[in-house]
Amino acid sequence: MKIKSIILCALALSGAAACTKVNVTEAPEYVAPLYIQASDSKVVFDVTGGQAMITLASNGTVSCGEVPSGFEVTGEDGAYVIKAGVNASAETLSGELVFTAVRGEESASAKVSLVQRAGEAINLSADGFANCYIAHTHGTYRFSATVKGNGKGDGGSDYIKNYGVNIEGGTRATLIWEARHDGDRSLTYEVIDGTPVYHNGYITFSTGRSEGNALIAIEDIHGEVLWSWHIWVTDTPVTAHDHILPDLEGNPRVVAQIMDRNLGAMNNEPMNLENRGMFYQWGRKDPFLPSRTPYRTNGYPDINEPEDNEINAEIGDGTRPWDVFATNTAPKVSTNPGNIPYSVKYPNKHIEQFSSNSLYTWYVSSVGADKSVTQVKLWDENKTIFDPCPAGYKVPGGKLYANFGNVDENNPRDLTGGKPDEYTEDFHWLWEKFGNCGRVWKPTGDFYPVVGTFVPMRGEDYVYNHYTGELGMYWTTAPNTYKEGESAYFEYEWVRMNEAAAFSGFGAMVYACQIRCVKE
Repeated sequence: MKIKSIILCALALSGAAACTKVNVTEAPEYVAPLYIQASDSKVVFDVTGGQAMITLASNGTVSCGEVPSGFEVTGEDGAYVIKAGVNASAETLSGELVFTAVRGEESASAKVSLVQRAGEAINLSADGFANCYIAHTHGTYRFSATVKGNGKGDGGSDYIKNYGVNIEGGTRATLIWEARHDGDRSLTYEVIDGTPVYHNGYITFSTGRSEGNALIAIEDIHGEVLWSWHIWVTDTPVTAHDHILPDLEGNPRVVAQIMDRNLGAMNNEPMNLENRGMFYQWGRKDPFLPSRTPYRTNGYPDINEPEDNEINAEIGDGTRPWDVFATNTAPKVSTNPGNIPYSVKYPNKHIEQFSSNSLYTWYVSSVGADKSVTQVKLWDENKTIFDPCPAGYKVPGGKLYANFGNVDENNPRDLTGGKPDEYTEDFHWLWEKFGNCGRVWKPTGDFYPVVGTFVPMRGEDYVYNHYTGELGMYWTTAPNTYKEGESAYFEYEWVRMNEAAAFSGFGAMVYACQIRCVKE
């Protein structure tokens, strides 16, 4: 605290000046308390070892303490690489790193636990490469980080031609985000246990005690994302069964083997918040979170109210927050591979693009009637490197739910569920009436929750989860071939359901909808 003197003078009527000395106390200059914070509190290696990066944020000078036996630490100025070799012992190795921040006579510390398991991690990519891997709680896993997606085709996008299918230049793994559907932060942090590790072309990670979803990426030396993978942590086994679509005479026929729940869901129980899968913009491989708005049995008085459509923006201890605002438009491009490179680099960004007729897309800007650019089969009957389903599964093909032969082919809206006042037991009405915030596919009894969607609101400064508990939309791979003109080029088949009806139609690829995967 400083005290300084000032002299105040006043002019008297006689013309003489009267002066007084006054002591003034100055407020001390604010100095923030010393702090130090680690990017993660735990690193878990499998038996083969590897390396991970820990960053320290501090307003002091940071140093690393004694390194536990079996581990190696290099780096300075708040960025440290932790390495582990092969664990040749039969026991788990463990230790603790202590990072200390010093400023004058003050000091503070941050601790990072190190663990190296004696057993080898389960190889999730052993049975095939994919953009999504299913894991269970309390496990250690690894997958190949050398191949993009399933390592096969890219439709007609020319992405592989320009960027290749192999991942090169990877130096470290990072957790982009982790989350539970209910947005419980205390449990969100326990979907992935510790920092992912990169070693010899593989990413290794451990799961915690909480079911949920996460996104893990491989980065180059500059921290740019080269590719990312959805980790779906669920302890209830994911299974598949017959999906039946009757022919036009009502005869049952099996058209696919379909997953028992939505992609990314923990279950398929009506009214259970965890029956919500992840959201996907058409043709993109990386997911967005469903709203955490509870289901309500008494309906929604105004389904556009923000409190009825609360965005789940949890990121756990990931490094990149969600970017789901309408102002975050992608570059204006009109040639292949469009905005795929941008979407790979920013898997946490909801992307939108406006064509000349105001139809929403994310892939390219308006290109007139050039189908070679607009309909490039990013998702296709043959699984592509952008397909978001786990190994052995894919986004369903067209006409999975629709009998288009019964409707006007120029406007194919197959009302397979019917309106409430038109509902009959006739085979044509394949969806049961709306109930429990969803509909049931009559031929199999499968429940489909109405989870809502991300709707881009043009002219607004945000994108929000819309119609939670009131609207359900499920993608297929089929493009709109029933309509001519540019508006058709960004439309793909979906099944759309609400309280009034359930039908198959077409929606713009910028919408983020649910997926019910089918066997390849």
